[in-house]
Amino acid sequence: MKFCIALGSNLGNQRQVINTATSLISTKIGKVLKESELYQTKPLLHKQTVCRQQNDFLNSAILIESELPPEEVLSSLLSIEIELGRDRSQSGKWEPRLIDLDIIAVESIIIDSLGLKIPHPEMHKRKFVLEPMQDIWPDWRHPILGKTCEELFNDLCSRKVD
Repeated sequence: MKFCIALGSNLGNQRQVINTATSLISTKIGKVLKESELYQTKPLLHKQTVCRQQNDFLNSAILIESELPPEEVLSSLLSIEIELGRDRSQSGKWEPRLIDLDIIAVESIIIDSLGLKIPHPEMHKRKFVLEPMQDIWPDWRHPILGKTCEELFNDLCSRKVD
């Protein structure tokens, strides 16, 4: 199966952390078929979060091929985050992070379980997800919305939303 994995970091040596995560994914999960460019983006902040300065994120996406089921891929991604130094007990949803690894899409599969939602439910609203994904899988079609990644990205850009 083909997976789109989003990678993001706004702490430490971001470029090195993303490169190391990509190598670990290749070793532990599956073959990396394509890698996007790196994109610098502003952190996503919740309107009720106490505003404090955060570094910009570096975001990218990779297209991988794996024989593992999505649940095992997710478990492996969480293990890689821990191996690279992410402490999820200290990291809230809107907090800075050394590494963030998310499954964005898996072919035309839909999963809606407590611990895993595929496609990622917010992907079509996030330029920092769609822009790198468009580099690696522009013709992927959202199985619920019926639009390609490229169409979703163009729709988002026309609304001028980050």
